[in-house]
Amino acid sequence: MSSCSYNFKTFNVHYSRIDGSILSGKILDFIGDWTKLTILNLQGTSVTGPIPSGISLLRSLDNLRGYLISFSSFPNLRDMKYLILRNCLIKDSIPAYIAEMTSLNTLSSELKDLSFNRLFGQIPYSIQPLESTLNFLYLK
Repeated sequence: MSSCSYNFKTFNVHYSRIDGSILSGKILDFIGDWTKLTILNLQGTSVTGPIPSGISLLRSLDNLRGYLISFSSFPNLRDMKYLILRNCLIKDSIPAYIAEMTSLNTLSSELKDLSFNRLFGQIPYSIQPLESTLNFLYLK
């Protein structure tokens, strides 16, 4: 039986939902080539990280949901509306660039969820301007 391979770089992927699937392994660097991707849902998978730094090239990405995955920095994703990084092995302070994601709030179901990580330190002063739009920040 011959093996089958795909050139995933050529896809115009807008939405990737692999949550609850049996997929495992690492997310490959080509994810940075999916420049039209708006939603990436990795919750409930056996995918291991870290997510490649190429994720910061996904300027259209506005919905990122992960669980038990190590994330690299993604300061260029300023149009993020939904950010759930629950139990994502984050062992640091809250990154200041999250304050630049001004579309994040919890009106309807929009939310920031950084719960069940190992965050430490103070909430960055740069998040203060979000007070008028931020309705929910979960840090348990």
